[in-house]
Amino acid sequence: MVTYDKPHLTYEQQLARLVERGMPYRDHAAALSSLKRTGYYRLSAYTYSFRKRDADGVVESQFVDGSSLEAAVDLHDFDVKLRATLLAGLEAFEVALRVQIAYTLGRRDKYGHLDPENALDGGFCGHPADSSDPGGRTRYDIWLTKYDKRCKDAEREDFVKHFKEKYDGRLPIWAATEVMDLGLIARLYGFLLRDDRVKISRNFGPRREPDFRAWTKSLNLLRNHCAHGDRIWNRSFTYTLPEFATGAIDSRLDHLASSPDLMRRKLYSLAAVLASVLTTVDPYSNWPRSFATQAKKLPGVPQVVTHQMMGFPSDWQELELWKYQPVARGR
Repeated sequence: MVTYDKPHLTYEQQLARLVERGMPYRDHAAALSSLKRTGYYRLSAYTYSFRKRDADGVVESQFVDGSSLEAAVDLHDFDVKLRATLLAGLEAFEVALRVQIAYTLGRRDKYGHLDPENALDGGFCGHPADSSDPGGRTRYDIWLTKYDKRCKDAEREDFVKHFKEKYDGRLPIWAATEVMDLGLIARLYGFLLRDDRVKISRNFGPRREPDFRAWTKSLNLLRNHCAHGDRIWNRSFTYTLPEFATGAIDSRLDHLASSPDLMRRKLYSLAAVLASVLTTVDPYSNWPRSFATQAKKLPGVPQVVTHQMMGFPSDWQELELWKYQPVARGR
């Protein structure tokens, strides 16, 4: 095992290192400011796209001709705005999923989220969370622990205090969902009885419920990356979206039917799914146009930074999905 022995570099030394490798800058003060606000290591995730590759595709330490620190910073700043746009859409999805779960499970049992044996899929809830878990906890046990912590964190909220002071402290599902984050919501969706999952999934578009379950899992992962400020624009995500079968999903996603696995791990596929579900559940949504507007601002560095690196098809701007006209709200 090799010991990491690279030395600490001052900001000036960091700039000198970039220049030495072929990444100049125009303004010294602005370059220093960029390093101080972003950090050399964090910025390296964006300068990486500018590095040369040899004939075998191996990444070298030198940057391609035409690289500049300004271009790398522009790419970083584009990613910041892209995350903000995605978070707005993911928040809308989270709220819509909360509503659907609260409404559907609430009809069955207002405390259904606390009754895994009767109101939820007991078999799935009782599945071991991890064979290595010393306590032998189930998936539901883990979920309930996280839910209880969220309730405790929210105990100063007026609606939580109301249920603690006037009733037995348990939150009915329509109140409980308000303390859950998307991760808890997505897991609770997976715990629901199949009939309830099907009712909910069809409100978001997919005819096959397992497709929607996979989408919620992937969108939750995307939300986590965005919330933690991770690089998004060219990331290959952990989960691969299921293959898209034409006729089983929104026809506006048909262009993804032939996408290879690698492309279904890229941002474009996730953004397309998010645009589809948002406009299906809320015809007033303007999110697809907001995302398309931001995506078009990808800093132009020919053959170095491209939309294809994000999984975008070449004709994406002409697709119906991104030209969606929201229904006008009545006054």
